[in-house]
Order: sequence, then structure tokens, then C-alpha cells
Amino acid sequence: MPHLKAWPGTSSKRYDYQVPVKTFSERHIRKHTGPSPVTVGLSRLAALLVLAVVHGCSTMPETTGTGTVLHVAIHDHVSPDMLIAHLGDEIRWQNVSEKTIRIGLLGSRAYDHVSCQHGFSWLGHLRDFATIDPGDYVSLCFSHTGIVRYNVWLDADDLRGSMSPTASIKIERAS
Repeated sequence: MPHLKAWPGTSSKRYDYQVPVKTFSERHIRKHTGPSPVTVGLSRLAALLVLAVVHGCSTMPETTGTGTVLHVAIHDHVSPDMLIAHLGDEIRWQNVSEKTIRIGLLGSRAYDHVSCQHGFSWLGHLRDFATIDPGDYVSLCFSHTGIVRYNVWLDADDLRGSMSPTASIKIERAS
């Protein structure tokens, strides 16, 4: 039976029970029965991220299956600097220089209208720029008509250095 004690400052008719209290460590000790909730949560989050990356990387083909492959050669200039392509054509920017270069699409998010790509994605997300090593290429296939403008930095390590004049690609419907 718990010990009865009068409540301080009150008449003896009010009582308070004094019950033995567990210490802090006794209240917060948990028996180990498996992985902690934090570990389980982090494992699930990691699995979800891997699934998202795999899905994101697999949703867009790397090359065209229907269009023509059109080449843009980049050395100390861009050639051709004005290109006419049709919907579904693959535009390949080939680095024929000895330095790593960088290409950047300009304007109204032209990469939102892409049906295939190579070299423009990172972790499953399409970017508006790409780095091209010597002898390598990047490519895009456009799914909407319009004009795509871009610049090429002739040295990817020096973005304040030499840059090509703005070049463009006119995307038309095939006749």
C-alpha cells in the first residue's frame, strides 16, 4: 500500500500518494528487438531514391529511332552555326578539338521538348548544358517545332574565356 502524506499547505483531508518513480534510465531503456526506426526509414528512403534514378534514367532513349542524325562539328568554331532539322531528327554536337568544351542551350527551356538525348542528363534529370570531352559528342532530338539557340564554351574549365557566337537550330515539320 502506498504511503499517504498530507498535501503541503492544505488541510489534512487532502492526501497525495507517494508512488515509487522509475529513474530516467529505467523509463527510456528499450529492449533491442531489431533495427531502429531511423535505420528502417533511411533504408526505405535510399531504396526510393535508387528507384527514382533508375526510372528517370530509363524514360528517354539515347538515340533516335525515326529521324536523321545531323552533325555539328566544334573545333575553334561551330560548324554549321545555323542548322535546319525536322521533328525527331537527332542533332549531335561532336567535339573535334583537343580541349573539353561545354554547350549551353539558351532561352525558353528547349530541353522540355526533347524526345531523345545523350549527355544532357544527370541523375535522371535533363539539363540545359553538357560537357563534351575531346572526340566525344552529346545529342538531342526535339519533339516541337521552333528555334533552339545555344552557345559553346571552347574551354569547359574557363567559362569566362572563349565562347562561340550564338548558334541556332530551326526545328520544322517534315514535308
